[in-house]
Amino acid sequence: MDYLDCIRTLPDLVAGGSSDGPSRTLGFDAVAYVEFLQAERVLGCVAPSLDAARGDPAWPAACWQAIDANLAQRRERNDLHLDAFVEIHAAFASASLEWLLLKGFALGQRLYGDVHRRWQSDLDLLIPPERLDEALDLLEGRGFALLNPDETHATMRTKSKAGKVRAEVRRGSCRIDIHWGLRRRARRHIDTRRLFASSVPFTLNSLETRTLGDEDTLIFHLLAMAGDLRRGACQGRHFLDLHLLLRAAEGSTDWDAFFERRRPQLLRPCLNVLALYLLVWGTARDLPELVAAVTRRTRQIEILKVESAVALVTRPRDHEANKRWFARVYPFDAWATWARRLTLDLPHALGRLVKPPSLPFPDR
Repeated sequence: MDYLDCIRTLPDLVAGGSSDGPSRTLGFDAVAYVEFLQAERVLGCVAPSLDAARGDPAWPAACWQAIDANLAQRRERNDLHLDAFVEIHAAFASASLEWLLLKGFALGQRLYGDVHRRWQSDLDLLIPPERLDEALDLLEGRGFALLNPDETHATMRTKSKAGKVRAEVRRGSCRIDIHWGLRRRARRHIDTRRLFASSVPFTLNSLETRTLGDEDTLIFHLLAMAGDLRRGACQGRHFLDLHLLLRAAEGSTDWDAFFERRRPQLLRPCLNVLALYLLVWGTARDLPELVAAVTRRTRQIEILKVESAVALVTRPRDHEANKRWFARVYPFDAWATWARRLTLDLPHALGRLVKPPSLPFPDR
């Protein structure tokens, strides 16, 4: 089984499909498949669908030992961060400090119906920028410390003015990412106060909290994936989250309007990550409205072939080709886009103007 064989089993499995799907693939190796699921951090997401294969001789006992150990380890880590969530919820409520829960448990609860099905390593919180000091004081008073021991509130404010939008604090194995903006490059284009105004409620551990609205969740996810792809750190779990977000949005989203709202700076990273997903996952049949809107914008998409998309997604960390892709799809500003195209990328840009590209999205 190659990468495409493995990754394209995930949509059916996460939807509750039969574990027979992967085992019918030519050259199926259960041990290698479980190792793939672990490496891509999606094992918990699809584990309920795999349970029916227990006892199947195609799945040796070593597979189930690895699966059970992985699930137990993830549950232990999640419980640690759930306890921290309860503690932070009480501390911020006592200070009347508004905040949003990002990614992690918010996606696990909303997309999978169970936070323990989704792998995560930390808690991500969004804080109003003007209350950053107060939030850090509350966390430090509960034993959390900034990851960089030389960091202070004063240096944090300096870095914030220079464009930094997050800091990490830790207490033992518990990690918390404090955000006061979504992404550094997006800080000029996404107003944090608007994110709070358009947030939605949800309940976690019987506690009511809030998270990003659906469209903001999708934007944040796409921008984060662009950054992860640059570093060679984008895993199957990120694409699986995206798959579920898109499946929920299809039929109720005007994708042309969605893309127009991302102009000028955020359109290309969002569009290019969506194109990669469609090329690699082969889900065009399930998302016809999205496919139509993406296809109408083919000139702004850098990668147009499945094999090139797979190469980008699977390259090792810090590969120069991924960094070049990122610089094309997510320049720091509009002037940087044109400066790069007129210098480093001129032949590439002219070729795309002369010959309109095509984008045949495959089906699984």
